[in-house]
Amino acid sequence: MLIQNLALLAVLAPLIGSIIAGVFRNVVGVKGATIVTIVGISIALLCSLILADQLLFAGAAPYNHNLYTWAATGEQVFHVGFLIDQLTVVMMVVVTFVSLLVHIYSIGYMKGDGGYPRFFAYMSLFTFAMLMLVTSDNFIQLFFGWVAREYMMNYQEIPRIHPEMFDSNGNILPDEIVAFRFENNYDDNDDDE
Repeated sequence: MLIQNLALLAVLAPLIGSIIAGVFRNVVGVKGATIVTIVGISIALLCSLILADQLLFAGAAPYNHNLYTWAATGEQVFHVGFLIDQLTVVMMVVVTFVSLLVHIYSIGYMKGDGGYPRFFAYMSLFTFAMLMLVTSDNFIQLFFGWVAREYMMNYQEIPRIHPEMFDSNGNILPDEIVAFRFENNYDDNDDDE
C-alpha cells in the first residue's frame, strides 16, 4: 500500500501543481506559479527517492496494480495502472531530479516573460506526462504519456514556427488541413525558384 500511495503522489503532484499554476495563474501570479510547481516536483522527487530506497535497497517486491478500468469492450480491457520496479524507480528519480533542476534554472531564464506562469504549468505537465510514461503498465497509458510529453515539448514553439497549423482563433487545425497547407506552402515556394 505504501508503494501505491507513493507512486500515486509522485505522479499526481506535478499535475496538481500544473493545474494550479495554469488555471489559477491570474490568482497565484508569478511567484505562486513558481512555488506551486517547484513544490509539486519536489514532492515527486521525494516520493521517487523513497520508492527507490524501498525497491533498490530494502528489498521490496515490484508493484504492478491497476488503479481503475476506463473502458471494456468484450475481452479487451483498458485500464490505468502502475508498474513500479527497479528500472522504473531509477527513471522516476532521473525524470524528477532533472525536472526540478530545469524548474529552478527557469526562474531566472523566464524572468520578466509574460508567459511565465503558463510556462511553469506546461513544464509541470510535461513532468506528469513523463512520469505517466515511465510508470505505465500498458501500451495505451504509455502512448498517452508519450503523446502528452511530445505535445508539451513542442507546444511553446509551434505557434511561432508553424502558424499555418492554427486557425484565426488559435485552435489547432485537423491534420488534413495542416497537410494541405504545408503542401501548398511548398508548392508556392517551388515556383519562386
